[in-house]
Amino acid sequence: MNTFSLESGNRMQPRLTQNNVQFQNEQNCGGSLFRRLYSIPSTNNDGFPIYLAPAPNAGVFTDVVPVLQEVEEGAEAHLESAAVEFQRVQICGDDTLGVPVDDLHLASEALIKALLLRQKYITSSQQSFHCTTKRYLSVLDSGSVKSLDSEEKQYKSIHTPVFGSNTVDNITNTNIIPMNYSYSNINSTIHYIRTCRRISSLEDHPIHPPEKTGDPFEIDYWPEPLDVTMEFRKGIMHIETLSDSPDRSHVNLINGTSEHNHDGTVDVDQPVKKDLPEFIIPSLQTFFSDFDTIRTFVGDGPLKSFCYRRLTYLASKFQLHSLLNEARESIEQKRVSHRDFYNIRKVDTHIHASSCMNQKHLLRFIKKTIRTKSDTYVCEDPKTKKPMTLSELIDKIGITLYDLNIDNLDVHADRNTFHRFDKFNAKYNPIGQSQLREVFLKTDNYIKGVFFAHVLKEVFYDFSESKYQNAEPRLSIYGRSINEWDNLARWAIDCKVYSDNIRWLIQVPRLFDVYHAKGSMKYFQDIITNVFQPLFEATVNPKSHPELHAFLQYVTGFDSVDDESKSDKIVFNASTPTPDEYDLNENPPYSYYIFYMFANISQLNQLRSHRGLNTFSFRPHSGEAGNINHLVTCFLLAESINHGLLLRKAPVLQYLYYIAQIGIAMSPLSNNSLFLDYHRNPLNDFLARGLFVSLSTDDPLQFHFTKEPLIEEYSIAAQVWKFTSTDMCELARNSVLMSGFSPLIKSHWLGPNYTQEGVMGNDITRSNLPNIRVAYRFETLTQELRLLLNSVLASRTSGSVSPGSNTVMLSPKKTHTSTDSSRIDHLKK
Repeated sequence: MNTFSLESGNRMQPRLTQNNVQFQNEQNCGGSLFRRLYSIPSTNNDGFPIYLAPAPNAGVFTDVVPVLQEVEEGAEAHLESAAVEFQRVQICGDDTLGVPVDDLHLASEALIKALLLRQKYITSSQQSFHCTTKRYLSVLDSGSVKSLDSEEKQYKSIHTPVFGSNTVDNITNTNIIPMNYSYSNINSTIHYIRTCRRISSLEDHPIHPPEKTGDPFEIDYWPEPLDVTMEFRKGIMHIETLSDSPDRSHVNLINGTSEHNHDGTVDVDQPVKKDLPEFIIPSLQTFFSDFDTIRTFVGDGPLKSFCYRRLTYLASKFQLHSLLNEARESIEQKRVSHRDFYNIRKVDTHIHASSCMNQKHLLRFIKKTIRTKSDTYVCEDPKTKKPMTLSELIDKIGITLYDLNIDNLDVHADRNTFHRFDKFNAKYNPIGQSQLREVFLKTDNYIKGVFFAHVLKEVFYDFSESKYQNAEPRLSIYGRSINEWDNLARWAIDCKVYSDNIRWLIQVPRLFDVYHAKGSMKYFQDIITNVFQPLFEATVNPKSHPELHAFLQYVTGFDSVDDESKSDKIVFNASTPTPDEYDLNENPPYSYYIFYMFANISQLNQLRSHRGLNTFSFRPHSGEAGNINHLVTCFLLAESINHGLLLRKAPVLQYLYYIAQIGIAMSPLSNNSLFLDYHRNPLNDFLARGLFVSLSTDDPLQFHFTKEPLIEEYSIAAQVWKFTSTDMCELARNSVLMSGFSPLIKSHWLGPNYTQEGVMGNDITRSNLPNIRVAYRFETLTQELRLLLNSVLASRTSGSVSPGSNTVMLSPKKTHTSTDSSRIDHLKK
């Protein structure tokens, strides 16, 4: 028997009446349990007082000395009263899926196994794995999701206190705990307090983070050099202490530098002899096995049907939620003073530095530079090898300053670039001249990137003026030279290219076949060495690369870029040559690039984490075009992706990206000019279903017209898909969460408890995102995870689900056919 129930206000037990639509209200109970925890102020480790601070929409706290005097039932009622009030849509009954029980068990086993595989890679590489999904996967060992019930009530609470260690000690004192109080509830409360301990006082945490003063590249932390050896073995960096090294012939990297004096000494500080932890080295064979497992899941018929039905249900559920609660969400936003879409933080999570300005801005900059810097030597004549001034270069091109306009600049994409990535790449050349791109849009050129730095600082000034817009531009490291990193860092420091609104990502183009054809490199290992060796050297001994060490504090991750529509002519398998042997004329496949980038980023992050330095995320372009296997690779190895359009064709992957909450930076205007018409873009569907998506610009130079391309992106999306203010604020908050800005900065932008799950992590006075929407997203995600986990646990216990769970009760397993048995054996390998 199925029941469709609408709950208004707090959670409650619905009446199980068939085909009955119910609107239920429940009177609020008294204050939350955590109001009673505001007893004697305690101090943290630094000696600062710890206060119980309410969320902006919480009631006034009163000082009550007895900490825990309620009985268990009363405490649960108080926790329930703190839940966000809105009309919930809940499907009750014995069968809410419409699929055979065997298919449900198999689908759940496959999806949970896929999540565990992703967790293995992401965790070992020091990247971010979604906290809610991680918490649910942790109950697999306990065999029941009942332990999560009390936590769920707290994560739905609008009260977000900040506690100190003494508070935890006071609660654990059995002298103040009633004899009839549940210890399981106490333990859950203590867990909640510990996870909420973030800062000393909310009053000391304004929405604007402190601005950087002085030299932004001045750095105080210089770790001592390590006494280690570093060596690439089959494309992956291996790091060992000197005493453990079986061969001292490669100890040229002992002090983190590859340059030695003629007498064999090195001009660095004495290395520190210190044992390193055992770093996890990704196994290529294990990756092949895991990749094939996910690829098999993606092609499984019953699993595709299951995921498609769940995605359809999620979209329909969101439509109902919008119909029932849209007005409430709007009212909740209107109650917040001095906060709207324009003055909430938003991050352009996918934008390329060389095209971050619009075409009018670039035109004005070029014309101004020609007028004021015409006598500056900017390049060499290709034939005579003599220096050329800017005016001589313009004369050679055959155009005058008066003739320059938007049309002959010719950098904007149009209908002729659709499915023509080669023509799109040509748009990076102003007036079709690669020399102008070299002079104005490169960091490593004859004038040391001065012009490029100047135009970037103009763009960054616009970001600082807008105050609430931020970006993560991509700078290129091609892997052609071992000195690229030092040159890039020196450019940033010498030209003072910095803004509080900007953090960098490094993009590595997949161009080995081009370099190999020109004879500039023989093996693929050359690219890996040039990209990663300087980073390891700067981590082992920062003084060997001082500029790079200072620059890396503002680098948040890596990207992999190129035309995905190119077909891979080589299959990545056990017979594929390793990077030290790869000298084929064909470009390595996409997954080859991604795996070896991930493997070295993983080693680098483990080393930098051990040294107390910032780590990097891996956020490649994936799913814009080409093979669906690109998304399979990134599901395992990437923290988040850019584009992800092909997810619309793969329901299993789309559902996996949803329950894993993998970030997807989408650029509908860019896609509209290159691969997919705007009205067919899946961003609206992804947002409705709850995927973790954000809006980004990609290339404002090619796709946008206004001075604020990110706002232009939001405005067009809002017009086409009729987004509400809540939808826009949700996309903006998502962009901040998936960005690489530091947790300290995010805590100012989103609130000090932003890392908490559900409503506890939302501060509407900063995000302008209603708690109703946050609660809906959190509850929907947890219901999906509970569905899968209950099914897995039920299949492991002959079809019984633990009592107290809120999902369907599964009937005992039926006898499997031979086909079902083979599928079960495969999924449980």
